[in-house]
Amino acid sequence: AARPAVANASMNADGWLTTSGAVPLEDVVFAATQAVQGGLLELAKHLGGRMTESQRRDAIRSYLGEARGTLERLLMLVRWALGSHAHTSGLSGALAASLERQDAMRRAADDLFHLHRTMPLGVVPQHDVLAAVDILSSGTFSQLPRALRAPVPEEAASRRQASR
Repeated sequence: AARPAVANASMNADGWLTTSGAVPLEDVVFAATQAVQGGLLELAKHLGGRMTESQRRDAIRSYLGEARGTLERLLMLVRWALGSHAHTSGLSGALAASLERQDAMRRAADDLFHLHRTMPLGVVPQHDVLAAVDILSSGTFSQLPRALRAPVPEEAASRRQASR
């Protein structure tokens, strides 16, 4: 299957559209979404350090400005591709695949968060189910060792109690 391409268009290092060759549109969408996600990961690392509240707000604002600019340029490119020289077959599939990847990453992050939150429950001691079934079904605990202590005859026990 032919991949959709923007005829004679590509993005330079600054993310601007140039006319130096054909680039598959799905590659441009993927690269832009990866850049935004990479910026988000860097922001998370950066926010983990010691920062004041205003420094955190400034870092978040800076990231949002960069991400918005990247995604706006991507939107302009996609709109241009839909309305002009690009092959439009498969474009919606590329965007849908990108959105599916984004949703899968969000679900994976949510699953990791919930896994991390429930990890302490994984170290709960195991209950002795076999012993519980044994006691409930037979009324005795057959797994208990028989010779924990030598049995005391009843006569000796009664003499001990009488001497006290």
